[in-house]
Amino acid sequence: MEKLRVVEEQMKKLMDQFEAAKNEEERLKAKKDDCEKKYKRAGSLIEKLKGEKETWEISLEKRKIDKENLTGDIIISSGIIAYLGVFIAEYRDSCVTQWISMVNSLHIKSNDVITLQQVLGNPVKIRQWQIDKLPTDGFSTDNAIIMENSDRWPLMIDPQMQANTWVKKMEASHELKVIKPTMDARNLSRTLEISVQHGVPIILEDAFETFDPLLEPLLAKNLEKKGS
Repeated sequence: MEKLRVVEEQMKKLMDQFEAAKNEEERLKAKKDDCEKKYKRAGSLIEKLKGEKETWEISLEKRKIDKENLTGDIIISSGIIAYLGVFIAEYRDSCVTQWISMVNSLHIKSNDVITLQQVLGNPVKIRQWQIDKLPTDGFSTDNAIIMENSDRWPLMIDPQMQANTWVKKMEASHELKVIKPTMDARNLSRTLEISVQHGVPIILEDAFETFDPLLEPLLAKNLEKKGS
């Protein structure tokens, strides 16, 4: 009986060791499978990144050139915003070409071709403008950038009402107010007063060649704060 009990204990011990070894085998097998999956994913990622290396090198080189040309690009872009907003695309391009030659002659580096979209454009904002019905051509995009960066209120020559549609769509969430020179003076004054107090945007439609004196302080930004 004693020998039988010893044998049973040894058998139980061996069975426990076998079970532990079996569990360890399964754990190591699962770990091996996980390592193989990670290895394959890492290899795939490395292969993909190899293809990006050339793109990164080109992008880095372009960034270096853009950094060297930054001063000249900003000078010319500032000139476009300050002086060329009213002109057609062909005349703008002619002026920009001359300005590039001029700044280069003064040993100020710039890109050979300069557009506002390239220098000051925000792709996300431009995409949103286009969603808001801004025409997708480069001239319209440059006009929008001029309007955004100008210190003065924009006067939009808009025979096809494209800019009008865009501004109304863009400012719809800000409760844009529309005023016209033909409005009653009292209503016009009241609309302006409320809009200024609450920061509501205003668009003056169908403007004449001259403006009501009531509008002059606003147009000139000749403002001072009193009360609200």
